[in-house]
Amino acid sequence: MLSEQLKMYIFDLDGTLVLDYENDDYNEKIVKKIKLLQKNGKKISLITYNANPFKWIKKNKVEFDYLYYPEDCDGLRIYTKKSIVIKKMLEIFEIKENEAIFFDDNISNIIDVEKNGVKSILVDSEKGICLEHLNN
Repeated sequence: MLSEQLKMYIFDLDGTLVLDYENDDYNEKIVKKIKLLQKNGKKISLITYNANPFKWIKKNKVEFDYLYYPEDCDGLRIYTKKSIVIKKMLEIFEIKENEAIFFDDNISNIIDVEKNGVKSILVDSEKGICLEHLNN
């Protein structure tokens, strides 16, 4: 897939964008790549089951075009399958499945999202995203 075709990059947070909240070297490289993608007109989305992704977002000053995290409802956390969230998000932005790429460290999320035609990359939660996948 040519990176020029990609209009949206979709990320999980824990184990994907964040390996360790203290790993500044990896963190700096990822944030720099994300901001470069944004500068080049790519949409950047975060879909996480982390109930409070704002610590990382605020620290790194990353603005996401779309952000999904579980909401509390009567003391229960409401989770929606990532494949469903992505499908809705693509509709909102009028982006085709082959124009998006998804990064996650959970194989079941990868399999589920790929069934909908979105290229998905399994991330090693100890090594992080291969930066070549973020070339724009």
